[in-house]
This record gives sequence, structure tokens and C-alpha cells, in this order.
Amino acid sequence: MIGGAYFASIHNKIRGILAGSSLENMGIISLAIGYAAIERNPEISNLALLGALIHSFNHSNFKPLLFYVCGMVEHVTHTDNIEHLGGVAVRHKVLGIYALIGSLSIAALPPLGGFIGEFIIFKSFLNSCTTAGGLPIRHGLGVVLGGTGGLAGFVFFCS
Repeated sequence: MIGGAYFASIHNKIRGILAGSSLENMGIISLAIGYAAIERNPEISNLALLGALIHSFNHSNFKPLLFYVCGMVEHVTHTDNIEHLGGVAVRHKVLGIYALIGSLSIAALPPLGGFIGEFIIFKSFLNSCTTAGGLPIRHGLGVVLGGTGGLAGFVFFCS
């Protein structure tokens, strides 16, 4: 997760940023599935698995939208270097709206799908902490997930 978010943060090509964010999101989904497999409480395990499934479904919807936007931006501007794309949303308003919706969702901001899946996964970690005596590893998973989400938000709104 952290490696994918870092990979996305150092790229200046749109496709590189999207590829890094895919690694980050697959890490989140894999973490939730793995956590669901080892959690002893069936309610918490089911919650983690539900979060992974919802996040997988939502990711399969907003990532193609962003790749579509990426292709259209490249077609219109003849470049994929993000440093040369200023003003595209002003000139192509519909493309800007699609890019905004996809970016908000991939950055896991409410109320869009990316937020819902990650929130459920994060909630399963927090529920486990309160029911199992708050083991440090579970707190660490929550911190990693929160930090990765923050880095993803930085990538998609500060790039």
C-alpha cells in the first residue's frame, strides 16, 4: 500500500499515477482479506471482508473512469505529463467533472464509493481493537491504512 502510494506520488505521467494508486488500492483490499482470514471474531472478520468486496467493486468502477479521462486528456492535449496540463478542466468542462468525481472517489473522500469501502475496512480494525483489548498490531494497521489514504489524497489533489 505504502509503496504504491509512494510510486504514484513521484510520477509526473498520468498513467504512472493511476498505476501506483492501483497498487495502493490492491494493497488495501489484500490487507482486508488477509485480516478477515486471521480474525477470530466472525462479525469483525465479515466486516473486513465486506469492506474488501465493496472497495473492490468501487475500485472497478472509478479506475476505468479515470483511465478514460486519462485517454481523453492525452487525446486533447497530446501529452500525458501532468506538469503540462494546466487548464484542461476549464477548456473541457465535462472531462473536468469526470476527473473530479474519479479523483474524489479514489482519494476516499465521502460520500463516494472509495470512502465507503475504506471506511468499512478501517471500522473493522477499530472494532477489533475495542473487542480484543487493543493489540498494538491492530492499531498499527489502522495507522498504516489512514496514512496511505492521506498520501493518496495528496497525490490526487496536489499533483
